Amino acid sequence: MTKRFNPEAEKLHSTVDWWTTERVAGRLHVKVTCPWCKEPRMEYAGQVRNRIKNGTFTGYCYRDRLLQKGKVSRTGRPEHPAVDWNDTAIVNTGRQRLTKVAVTCPGCGEKRHASPGPIAARVRSGKFTGTCLPCSPNARKREWTVLGLGRKIDPNKGYIRLSHEAIAPEHRELYDAMRGSLTFVTEHRMVVAIALGRPLSSRELVDHMDGVKTNNDLANLRIYRRGRNEPGDTTGYGTFYHEWQMALAEVERLRAQLRVP
Repeated sequence: MTKRFNPEAEKLHSTVDWWTTERVAGRLHVKVTCPWCKEPRMEYAGQVRNRIKNGTFTGYCYRDRLLQKGKVSRTGRPEHPAVDWNDTAIVNTGRQRLTKVAVTCPGCGEKRHASPGPIAARVRSGKFTGTCLPCSPNARKREWTVLGLGRKIDPNKGYIRLSHEAIAPEHRELYDAMRGSLTFVTEHRMVVAIALGRPLSSRELVDHMDGVKTNNDLANLRIYRRGRNEPGDTTGYGTFYHEWQMALAEVERLRAQLRVP
């Protein structure tokens, strides 16, 4: 016999509404409201009851569960001129909200918020300077190299990007098919696509044979396929996927010439 649920017999908690319940797969769930974001949710009543009894229930949702938890430091917060331990902010990191501490860059004076634990550890080790990434002497200074109208070198990957302005009118349909939702197409992929007369698929990659990413001469490029057990997989050396695709493109060009009256 199932015991009748009596909300008046339950221990009170500011985040739990014992009078709003529902059964999910035969199990009783009770309404819980997060004290921070005020969003209601349904939780398993048995677990809520036990955690209230043990004094461990807070009512915070998964996203805000760490806000009410403060890690006690046995050595205290180390002082640093760039860190203000009293200036904190709640930062939304996506799936959850975290409490972070203010750090002011001694170089540019810009304030940012960072996790207090790693900051304290670096201050104790003597390695923390407080400088932001743009002001750090160890940061790589990455600048875009403009080669011409619509052509520039990506400072992160080293490839040449092509925007719409760099594409000849007769190749813009091919360019748009390659671009998709992006704002650019890399030059080495565009060169091979023009040679084949068709857009490359997402599983078709292009390798620079001499390793120079800006050398996009067709003779230096080789097409291969991503993934195992594919015809012409790996970087194309020892396979004939590249030759096969180039031969198909040449056949199509010859057929087009034969069709011309």
